[in-house]
Amino acid sequence: MDNGTANRLALIGTCFTDIKGYPDGIYDPVGRNVGMIEYFCGGVARNVAQNCSVIGKVVRFVSMCDAGAAGDAMLEELSKNGVDLSGVIRPEKGGCGVWLAVMDERGQVAGSISQQPDVDMLERHVRSLGDGILDACGALLLEIDLSPAIAEYCVGMAERRGVPVYVIVGNLSVLRQKTELLSRCRCLICNEAEAGALIGNDFAGLDENVIAADAARWADSVGLPQFVVTLGSRGAVCCDRMSKSTGCVPAVETTVVDTTGAGDAFFSACVCALTDGLTLVDACRRGASAAACVISSKENALKRE
Repeated sequence: MDNGTANRLALIGTCFTDIKGYPDGIYDPVGRNVGMIEYFCGGVARNVAQNCSVIGKVVRFVSMCDAGAAGDAMLEELSKNGVDLSGVIRPEKGGCGVWLAVMDERGQVAGSISQQPDVDMLERHVRSLGDGILDACGALLLEIDLSPAIAEYCVGMAERRGVPVYVIVGNLSVLRQKTELLSRCRCLICNEAEAGALIGNDFAGLDENVIAADAARWADSVGLPQFVVTLGSRGAVCCDRMSKSTGCVPAVETTVVDTTGAGDAFFSACVCALTDGLTLVDACRRGASAAACVISSKENALKRE
């Protein structure tokens, strides 16, 4: 793979408008809370698109974004940060999801509700573009929990082109049904709760080395080449079946303002490093640094200066 191809990524996924409420004091889950409500550009794939572009990759984003002022603002933000939007369509409605969240006084999500976009429309769009999505791209980044049909089609497309697939999860609705797809992908990055749900273990409070060993056994059982589990303030663990290695990477200390988007930032920097040829452990160190940058502000993604 030449350097130009390695520097180009294709990304398939969704855009969301995030509505987040911040309490003025300690959040009361059963009472009334006075605070501030703010709107942000969000969505797993949208965040990843912006992050990877800011890091220095050329990102071809295949997605949907509603027509209208909110959609205009979202695309303007992505364009300012260098994302290739030629693969984004603008339906009148159903193109964007909405995520409503209440944050507590520590910057953690206290509760949320998610309204999904029209993934059937996204499937039709992806199929209409076909394998051309991956022209001159060195990797496919896939939000896998869109629909089983989209997941199968996209992984098959990458196989035909000989392009590695890096997987980020949404809500596990597809991945729980289709774990066999992981043997056809390069790397899965998810958080502790998601990994526990996939593997069938409760990792809360377990030693990082125990989690790493369990993750390695599960990755081997499903044929997944590389697997990373992020552990919040405890950092991350990773296993690489290709190099037969496991590792633990500490979190980067920072002041926590809002944890939204931390996992997306970790994924973005880690995958960018892997496509640059770094080892999985070194890539996770890049991921931890990016996550620390995002959680130290209210923003969901990295931004160009």
